[in-house]
Amino acid sequence: MRNLATKVAIMYLGRIAEIAPVETFFSKPRHPYTQMLLSAIPVISAEEEAVRHNKVESNGEIPSPVNVPKGCSFNTRCPYATERCFKDDPEMKELEEGHFIRCHLVHD
Repeated sequence: MRNLATKVAIMYLGRIAEIAPVETFFSKPRHPYTQMLLSAIPVISAEEEAVRHNKVESNGEIPSPVNVPKGCSFNTRCPYATERCFKDDPEMKELEEGHFIRCHLVHD
């Protein structure tokens, strides 16, 4: 994907969680789900291992797409979820030019 795309969008349960230019996506992922996905990619060289992000693991089960939880749709699996994440759906906000994220923790 790094060599094929110019922009990446990550979706979780039918909603976009993060959008970023490809280099920003791989170098500065901000949404916990994006971080979890990237930390799950197997590496085959010391060079890749050197730029790999810390492992982020989910806590819970994937909810049903027909019964999405209230608040942030990733709240049942997010290792950083707070009370606010279970009540309020985060808005998509631009962190820097072209890099958008839907997460309360990054906005605060």
